[in-house]
Amino acid sequence: MSRSVETNSLRSGEFLVLPENRLAYTAATAWGKSDAETGPVYLYGPSGIGKTHLAERVLRRIAAEEPKLVLKQFTASQFAAELTEAIGKGSVRKLQKGYRDVDVVVVEDLQALERLPESQQQLLVLIDFWTAHGIRMLFTARKGPGELEGFSSKLVSRFRSGVCTTLRPLSVESRRLILAHFAQERGLLLPEEVLDALAKESGGSPRELVGLVLRLDAYGKQSKSKINLALVKKFLQGDPQALPITLTEIVRATAAHFGIPVSQMRSNRRLQACAVARQCAMYLARELTSEHLSKIGKFFSGRDHSTVVRACQRIESLLPDDPELRQHLAQIRKRLGIESEGAGKERREKKKK
Repeated sequence: MSRSVETNSLRSGEFLVLPENRLAYTAATAWGKSDAETGPVYLYGPSGIGKTHLAERVLRRIAAEEPKLVLKQFTASQFAAELTEAIGKGSVRKLQKGYRDVDVVVVEDLQALERLPESQQQLLVLIDFWTAHGIRMLFTARKGPGELEGFSSKLVSRFRSGVCTTLRPLSVESRRLILAHFAQERGLLLPEEVLDALAKESGGSPRELVGLVLRLDAYGKQSKSKINLALVKKFLQGDPQALPITLTEIVRATAAHFGIPVSQMRSNRRLQACAVARQCAMYLARELTSEHLSKIGKFFSGRDHSTVVRACQRIESLLPDDPELRQHLAQIRKRLGIESEGAGKERREKKKK
């Protein structure tokens, strides 16, 4: 269990409740109770703001208190990929049955279904089934229901039928509280001026702040220096050689972004649902590390270097005309603490010297 932190915020379990997420926490907690008489809950906010963290916390509590219930958590992109495969095999009915045999369901990252009418229609059918059978539903997205592009009005109305609440970007004070909390979790004693500097300069989501603390801890150990304001200023200015990114980190970040298990990312099976994610990971591995292409291929279940070359060429050919792909790569870089493509290339060049 997490240790306590001296803050004025509420803490419950592993979730740090702050002004920016208090309404979402209240709604999700109420939804998770066995006697809840609430409709669906719709949580929205920027990537990394804590939507998944909150949903998983509530699911863990439901599993502990009501162990006989069948819980299902999946991303919209997973659903779309499975549906595409099921259509090809003529097994849509079988797929729908698998999604119906549940008691509690969490659907994440709904924005992935933008401009995918068939996936939206199948999700609408499921939602109506879940509603008719009293199944508890929680949805997450980066956008509010009315901001989802290309979504059917019927589906938007279903999302709005319950509680819709946002998790807002963090204030400087809230970022400071989260930094202090996670630093204490790792046994790091950060001076007040260090916390102030990190909170003001980071401007990140909770997920990014966790990564910041981890990387600062590693930076301090590598520098063999006490973490003080001078060290933190150097850290914030960026030292591409100091904290090399590994292939494992890249795969984990990519898998988390796309909602795909790491094991599938590295599998030698040709799963269509993993194709784009795996290609992105290979592309970023070439960009952010100095590993030989043969080693990158070997990391992905023994693929050869030509596979990595084709993956990188594929991504490069799509980038100019595919803003969604550019956004995917930007979000994965952000998870890794890389603010831009240029910063990633600079890291690689300095490692070569």
